[in-house]
Amino acid sequence: MTEFIARYMDDLGIPPLILSRGYAGGDEAKMLQRHLSQTSAKIGVGANRTAAAAEMFERYGCMDLGSSLYFEALLSPFKLRPHLRTEMIGIVILDDGMQHWSLFRNAELVMINGLSPWGNNHLIPRGSLREPPDALGRAHIGVIHHADLIGPLHVDRLDFSDHHSIKPNDVNKIIKILTLLHSRFGTNATVLVTEKDYDRDPEILREIDDFQIMVLCSSLQIMPFEDRTEEDFRMVLNKLVLSI
Repeated sequence: MTEFIARYMDDLGIPPLILSRGYAGGDEAKMLQRHLSQTSAKIGVGANRTAAAAEMFERYGCMDLGSSLYFEALLSPFKLRPHLRTEMIGIVILDDGMQHWSLFRNAELVMINGLSPWGNNHLIPRGSLREPPDALGRAHIGVIHHADLIGPLHVDRLDFSDHHSIKPNDVNKIIKILTLLHSRFGTNATVLVTEKDYDRDPEILREIDDFQIMVLCSSLQIMPFEDRTEEDFRMVLNKLVLSI
């Protein structure tokens, strides 16, 4: 979603700044930097995201979204004319920041996993929820992801915490599971890892190169639901940006 919004804002001629916490050597930042290298998007990394933003504003400056030119861009279905483009930052996207209480936000977008919306219904550390479900009332937009995967699939999972660095013992667990799957189904299983996993530990993953390894590169597609479409989402986002 971060990448989706960044590309959308770039299309409008409004350079986005993405603020990332930078866990595990900045795996997410590296991935976004690669994906958005042909856009005007800038990425600020650091535990103090306020300081990271201030440094980027000092370097590039800030756009005035109140000008008639950018109101026109946000309300128009057409891209901004090339000669009006700028390197100044026009909008800030705080990646994974709903609990970042010290930083003011104009809009909150929440991603909800359609395969397991509420986890085990318990908060961290007993469960996976960071806040109770009624905290969704603070959100301006809620997006259900993995909606097209709801239903039976035969997949074995080995879950680690976010930004986990794969260790030799983890590799042994992976090989053991793959061996059992081969024995059960008579065919080699495919190892599917996230792009973040690959960026973080590309070398150690070669320890399981006897098996096919695929890296999942994600992109976002908004699926129409009832009368709501991608264009409705864009228009809500435009109105929120105009309120800044």
